[in-house]
Parts: sequence; structure tokens; C-alpha cells
Amino acid sequence: MLGVDTNVLIRFLTTDDEVQTPKANRLLAKPGNHPIYLSMLVLAEAYNVMTKVKKQPADAVLESYRLLLRSPAL
Repeated sequence: MLGVDTNVLIRFLTTDDEVQTPKANRLLAKPGNHPIYLSMLVLAEAYNVMTKVKKQPADAVLESYRLLLRSPAL
């Protein structure tokens, strides 16, 4: 099992870093044989950053979470 921290989730959701975003995408989109673990704390911290710092609408962030959490890799 691979634990994902807040920074990885934010890079995955924002695509704002040309070096880290592709790495986050590879990890979350194709984790290989390892299931991904996202803690409630990571989800809460990322939600706060996305809505307060990145100024994303809350409903858009929640929809991204819904799609992500449907992944069989999680």
C-alpha cells in the first residue's frame, strides 16, 4: 500500500507544476500492484488548499474527489 500525502494530491488536482504533476499523475492514475491510501487528513488538507489558496469552487473539488475515490486503485 502506498500512502499519498497532501502535496501529491494537490499536484494531481491542479496540474500547476511541470515536474511534479506528471509524477503525481503516474502514481495516482497507474499505481501498479500497490493500492493507494488517502487519509481523511490528506483529503481535508487538500480541500482546504484547493478552496482557500487555489480559489477553486468547493463543488468542483468535491466532484474531483468523487471521481478519484471511484478508482479501484484506492
